[in-house]
Amino acid sequence: MTGCELCGRNDVLVFTFIEGVKFKVCSICKKFGKVLEENVKRQERPNIRKSEFTELIVDNFNILIKSAREKICLSQSDLANKLNEKESIISKVEQGSIKPNLELAKKLEKFFDLKLIFREELNESVTVKSKSSGFTIGDFVKKDS
Repeated sequence: MTGCELCGRNDVLVFTFIEGVKFKVCSICKKFGKVLEENVKRQERPNIRKSEFTELIVDNFNILIKSAREKICLSQSDLANKLNEKESIISKVEQGSIKPNLELAKKLEKFFDLKLIFREELNESVTVKSKSSGFTIGDFVKKDS
């Protein structure tokens, strides 16, 4: 069995939400928060791989947008009106002085049939250690008392 993350007691643990943080606590310490899951699994996998994606805008967005606009003989003002955006924003995006937010980039992609947004995978390896003993929050509180 692993120890309670608050007091260190060896007991059956439950996931409990205490003061905005999720803890694995014993049956005594669970009264300090809201129980989320009963009977926490005792065996944890050591290397859990999380995959998340983020959406990014291509580096040459300004050139692609300006070229596409000029190709269809549209002024910055007309483009701004069609996209319901400010002309100054369109101008700054084409100059490259600001990067369009994802909402504007999606509007531009749809309007010009361009590819401005790409997804990049963020890999994060999380090592989960089985805790049989060690320093707990309870130890910290006891130490300061």
